[in-house]
Amino acid sequence: MSSTKSSSSRSSQSSSSRSSSGSNCRPSSHSHSHSHSLTSKCKEHMDTHILVGILYNLLIILYLINLENEACNCVMDWRHNYLKYFSCALVILGIIGLFTDINKSAIAFLIKLLLCVGSIVNIYCLFTYIGDLDVTNCSCARDKQRTMHYFLYIWRWVLVISLVVGVICAVVGSCDHKH
Repeated sequence: MSSTKSSSSRSSQSSSSRSSSGSNCRPSSHSHSHSHSLTSKCKEHMDTHILVGILYNLLIILYLINLENEACNCVMDWRHNYLKYFSCALVILGIIGLFTDINKSAIAFLIKLLLCVGSIVNIYCLFTYIGDLDVTNCSCARDKQRTMHYFLYIWRWVLVISLVVGVICAVVGSCDHKH
């Protein structure tokens, strides 16, 4: 009986340590009040991510709009438009996500799939477009918006490296399950 009690308390400690770390946002079945506080912490955490995403995409939109001045003579192609409109879509989805639980929607899987594919195209566009603005010495990007341009120039590498690492982890993870 004591082994059952000690394994039960270990399980309980393990569950509460996962919950307190913030990495596991599933509600615990131990108590209603603990479950409620955990759910509200997760909601706050998600809201913070959504707000950061909205702010990031608004900055991208502002950066791109500032390049549309005819005096700039910067590269204007489909990548510019894609980045701008995809960022607008993400801002709208972010605002909707602040007020609703989109995961409970019947079309949540379709939205996530489209966002996944759209995000890969977005990373490609950001990587190549910011690089082209830099190579062509677009003065509106490099001089008038120096800080934002520099941030995006570095950020594009972070996104590509994250994507490559994610793909490698997915491939290695799927290989581990086969053996």
